[in-house]
Amino acid sequence: MRTTGSTLPWRTTRRSLLAATATSGTTLAALAGCLDRSGGDGSDETDAANSTGDENDTDDSADRSTVSPSLPMDITTVDGPGSEAGTMTIPPSEGIMLLNFTRVHCPTSEGLHSTIGTVRERLMDEPQQDSTGDELDYTVGPDGTVTVFSVIDTTYGASPSPAELGEWWAAHDGNWTIGMDEEGTLQDVYEVSGTPTTVVIDADGESHWRDEGGTTTANFVTGVTETLETLDDAGTTTETDTNETSG
Repeated sequence: MRTTGSTLPWRTTRRSLLAATATSGTTLAALAGCLDRSGGDGSDETDAANSTGDENDTDDSADRSTVSPSLPMDITTVDGPGSEAGTMTIPPSEGIMLLNFTRVHCPTSEGLHSTIGTVRERLMDEPQQDSTGDELDYTVGPDGTVTVFSVIDTTYGASPSPAELGEWWAAHDGNWTIGMDEEGTLQDVYEVSGTPTTVVIDADGESHWRDEGGTTTANFVTGVTETLETLDDAGTTTETDTNETSG
């Protein structure tokens, strides 16, 4: 498996190609990164270019199903560091999940992976305390109290194959489960308009903490521990006896 220096043949949406023609001298890789779901990159120049484009160019979201997405939802996972091919069910059946919406070719999304990896390691290696100083009872892993999961939406921007996504994951500090939302509906559930966005959800799918754009390791850890404490106080945190510490 290649891990560095590879140029992968990413596929792109029609909107990405339109954006490329509207911005001279900009590479496809740059355009594919950090665009919001309407196809813009947040700049006035790009928005203006898109607004004066082909009037028959409809928003990608118009092609989506008119049926509101609902949970639980199975997301396809791929082989890669800390990740196995299969499915991940959102929300988890018990405990909580640190759910990271990421994106191929988005420097901000890719740069956040190392931070999330540090968060995961800190949660595993350093027992965390609640607001009263008592040690929280949790485990980290696919079958643990805390699951870490990253997902890309393949319906817009770069659309890698499972093998390509695994290579990208290896090259950008991934070491937990990575999946691909092939229907493009999970981001709709959590109203994600741009990446990176990270939420902490419980077994009912409810979001207890949210970050858009990235934050510090300490803030991520606090988001997880405060959610654990909130659910523990409410008597809804399910204890597990697993010692799984991967993923």
